Amino acid sequence: MLISIADKADSVVQFITVLLIFAVVLIVTFLVTKWLGNYQKQQGNGANIEIIDSARISPNTFVEIIHIGSKYVAVAVSKENVSLLCELSEDEIVVKQDNTVKIADFKSILAKAGMGMPEGGKQHKDSDRNDE
Repeated sequence: MLISIADKADSVVQFITVLLIFAVVLIVTFLVTKWLGNYQKQQGNGANIEIIDSARISPNTFVEIIHIGSKYVAVAVSKENVSLLCELSEDEIVVKQDNTVKIADFKSILAKAGMGMPEGGKQHKDSDRNDE
């Protein structure tokens, strides 16, 4: 009887130990991945090269306008090749000043779709909508 209780307690302790080790491995993996992402982002931020605009022209091909130093160039980028298309003057480039992304409020999206709640917070019954 005492042996089976000790075996059960030992099994529970082993299970909890394995769970803790698994949690530690997950946390370390998350932190290392986050650190590597930040490190690569810092390495990719060159002061002399900037992608101004990019447009997809086929599933695997893009045309990009790149600012390199004081020059603007248009390049075609595909899966296996990068080709210089032409050099552009500063007058030919229209640079977007506002690069912020506007995130819509879910409540406003529902209201536009006609499924949202009215301002009072109570949903109309079908009979109430017919009266309006």
